Amino acid sequence: MKIADPEEYSKARKRIEGNWSPVTIAIINLQVGQHLLIEKSDWHRKKAPFDLVRLIKKKTGHTYLVESLLDNTGWFVTRTQ
Repeated sequence: MKIADPEEYSKARKRIEGNWSPVTIAIINLQVGQHLLIEKSDWHRKKAPFDLVRLIKKKTGHTYLVESLLDNTGWFVTRTQ
């Protein structure tokens, strides 16, 4: 066990407590300006990611832009703030 310096802490991939899906964790861990491509095969919910992103915004205060792909094979989630 050791004390982590701030740089090591910010670079580490952390798991949020609870039973969260890998997609939810990936969205929360996005940095400002990063994009996440969610393919339909990765998505196991009935509704599109718009509702999930709205929930994450309420919990974290982060803002996101969700865009559907034209060929209807997935979505891009971009962290804007």
